[in-house]
Amino acid sequence: MELSALGGNTFEHASMRPAPMPGDDVIAYVHFFFAVVVGRLGAFRFATRPEDALWIPGTDEKKIDEFTALLSPLRFIETAPDGRLELRGTVIFKDALFITSVMVASNWELELQNEELLLENLPIASGPRIDLLVTR
Repeated sequence: MELSALGGNTFEHASMRPAPMPGDDVIAYVHFFFAVVVGRLGAFRFATRPEDALWIPGTDEKKIDEFTALLSPLRFIETAPDGRLELRGTVIFKDALFITSVMVASNWELELQNEELLLENLPIASGPRIDLLVTR
């Protein structure tokens, strides 16, 4: 059990925070969360610019331009009937680009939903060592 400086575990303190509201804070939290948390199958990296991908040297500029044209910054969509906030944006997973929704609950738990594959077999570096890099 992780203890915080205030005593008790971190999860108890998280539940004391105000519920997330649409805006820059929740977007920054989602970017931070996915920059530092790596799942068993790999990292999800939100992409808003071509430099967010670690391109293999010699990648054709046409491929980078195709990737860039599909990028969509993470943005607020709506508050779902269950009270969760829906954000939507483009994310890199392994060698593919997706557009996905991130559902943010009142306790700040996150869930990815409604993924759509945009591009695959991209010439970008991926794997466990790359997953631990933060590009911003």
